[in-house]
Amino acid sequence: RRKQEFLAPHWVMYIRDLVESKYGAKVLYQGGLKIYTTLDLDLENKLEEVARANADNLAQRDAENTAIVAMNPKTGEVLAMVGSMDYWNPDIDGQVNVATSERQPGSTIKPLVYLTTFTKGWSPATSIVDEKLSIPDDLGRVWTPENFDKTFHGTTTVRSALGNSLNIPAVKALQFAGIDSVADMARRMGITTWTDSK
Repeated sequence: RRKQEFLAPHWVMYIRDLVESKYGAKVLYQGGLKIYTTLDLDLENKLEEVARANADNLAQRDAENTAIVAMNPKTGEVLAMVGSMDYWNPDIDGQVNVATSERQPGSTIKPLVYLTTFTKGWSPATSIVDEKLSIPDDLGRVWTPENFDKTFHGTTTVRSALGNSLNIPAVKALQFAGIDSVADMARRMGITTWTDSK
C-alpha cells in the first residue's frame, strides 16, 4: 500500500476500535460523530521520535520493536500512544499496537509479586540472596533463571532487587508468596487477562 500521512496511527486505530465496539460501525462511519480525545499531538510526535531513535539500543538486546504510552497520573488520561517503532514497517508488524497487545509480562509483574509478599510479612527491607537457583518441574526438566547481567549479587533487599529488576530474587519472592496468591493479587489490581492459573 502507498504510505499516506497518518498522525498518531495507533491512537487513532485504538479510538476507532473503542467507538466501533461501543456504538457500531454504522454510527462510527455514518453517524457524523465528532470525537474528542486526550491526545497531546506534540508529545505523541516526540515519543514517536524517541521510539525510532531507540532502534540501536533495542538491537543490542535482541529486540526490534517498542511501545510508549504516556498518561496523566492524576486523571488516567492517555496523552500519547506509540504502538510500534514504525507503523508502516511490515518487518516488525508495525501496525500491531504493542502497547495494547497481550504479551508475556516480563519484569512488569515483579511489583505485584513483591506486593503479595508484603501481605505475607515481607517488607522492602527484607533480605533475599541472589544466587544460582535451579527449579525442577513435574516432567524432570530443570529451569535455572538468570539475571539480565548474567551475574549474582549476593544478599540484597527487596527494595534493591525490585529497583534493579533482579530475576532470581523475584523468583524466590514468587515461591514465598505462592503463584495463586500473586494471581489473586493481580486480579484485585485489575488484571483481567490471567484466566488460566495452570
